[in-house]
Amino acid sequence: GVGGEGAERRRCLLNLIPYNPTGAGAVMGYLSPSRDEVETFRSALASLGVSSLVRWTSASGRDADGACGQLVVDTRRPADIPS
Repeated sequence: GVGGEGAERRRCLLNLIPYNPTGAGAVMGYLSPSRDEVETFRSALASLGVSSLVRWTSASGRDADGACGQLVVDTRRPADIPS
């Protein structure tokens, strides 16, 4: 675990990328964390000596369903997609 006995200490920076909402995720009930939830998590990591950086999604990433390392494929037929 983090900071466990016998663990080697190494300098690193952990990138925190909050979940980006998508239609596919909504079907599964996935929700984006609030800024307060992300900050609470980041603070908990800091208290354990883990450096982190929060990488918020850009508007263009949200529009493309491509942010936070997830790419969503729209599997609907062209006739099913609203114009």
